[in-house]
Amino acid sequence: KRCSSCHFKQYTAWKKTKHATAFTEMPAKYQADPECMKCHVTAYGHEGGYAAGATPDLLQNLLGVTCEACHGPGSKHEEACKPFLNVKKLSPEQEKIARDSIYKILPGNICARCHLTQGHQEHPKYEKQ
Repeated sequence: KRCSSCHFKQYTAWKKTKHATAFTEMPAKYQADPECMKCHVTAYGHEGGYAAGATPDLLQNLLGVTCEACHGPGSKHEEACKPFLNVKKLSPEQEKIARDSIYKILPGNICARCHLTQGHQEHPKYEKQ
């Protein structure tokens, strides 16, 4: 949600995807399973990521496969772009600073970590739904 203040068009498009509902559409019985959380919330098990006991606001921003799941932590990007908050049209130099402060997509075949051929790894808790 934080990204939407500057990237509203992208946020609106994302809200219509399965990434946006990856957590809420998951059966409740799996919503606390660490194996499921790795793919259905953002940054599960990482510092600053989704964690039990975190504030409700933080958890809401990390439910589903959010911007940060593919683009990495937004804090560096947010900090780099602060000077441009009231600029209507960025100069080429400002655009470069903004773009260089965030991944276009994380390295290391990030998509394959969750998108497997069969949709899920073998897991004893999965049942036919």
